[in-house]
Amino acid sequence: MEFCRICRLTVLLTILILAASAATASGALVINEIMSSNATTTADGSGEYADWIELYNAGVDTIALVGYGLSDDYLEPFRWRFPSVSLGPGRYLLVWASGKDSIDVGGALHTDFRIKAEGEEILLTHPDGPRIEELHPVSIATDVSYGRLPDGGDEWYFFDTPSPGASNTSPPHLLDLAAPAFSHAAGFHSAPFDLVMTAADTAATIYYTLDGSEPTDSSLVYAAPIAVASRAGDPNDISTVLTSDIAPDHVLGGNWEPPVGDVFKATCVRAKAVRDGIHESPTV
Repeated sequence: MEFCRICRLTVLLTILILAASAATASGALVINEIMSSNATTTADGSGEYADWIELYNAGVDTIALVGYGLSDDYLEPFRWRFPSVSLGPGRYLLVWASGKDSIDVGGALHTDFRIKAEGEEILLTHPDGPRIEELHPVSIATDVSYGRLPDGGDEWYFFDTPSPGASNTSPPHLLDLAAPAFSHAAGFHSAPFDLVMTAADTAATIYYTLDGSEPTDSSLVYAAPIAVASRAGDPNDISTVLTSDIAPDHVLGGNWEPPVGDVFKATCVRAKAVRDGIHESPTV
């Protein structure tokens, strides 16, 4: 009787240890990087550019993935289940979110759903039911990935150089900066004004030009409102530049003459926001 009781306790203890080991292993499994608009980054075994989800085992034990669920729907966490595959410690597994629901000739995995580029939830669920990972909807630009840095870490970033099936090591950025906002709209104005430019990201620097060229990080730095007034009476600089093959009148046979009188002029302001380590904004 005592021996049987010891046996039962031993079996129970073994089950608890195995359960704890499984929980520890699954806790090391993370969604590490995703791409929802793959145009040219990497092709699957059929040469097609599909969405993809990368898993990473941040633990020290191999994880058997059979029965784990991947989904893009909170109401259907096991929309797609993993077949009998394993993921070793420190290894990466690329799953194509192609809608094919198959294992291709190269052994690559394909889910039965795709990822919307404008963003939708991505869920990873343990076979017993607990949700392991939940990636909230995020809009991702074409050929840009969204992943953790460092691998398995808590911080998520966008990557211009994705790394499907490998470590996330390329320079990241937190978000795509919005273009600077102008206090006045482009167009005709009947009175002078001070043009104020603001960046939604207060840590960004606004670079601008007044000659029509594309702003760069060596352009003027915005620090105070820009006075915009009538250009009447300013020298006719640009309109006196010869821009065709017609020879000027002082060359034999030429028939071109610069415009006479005060040419209508505009104030051209082009600006963009830039922040170190983050994408520069579009030019406005």
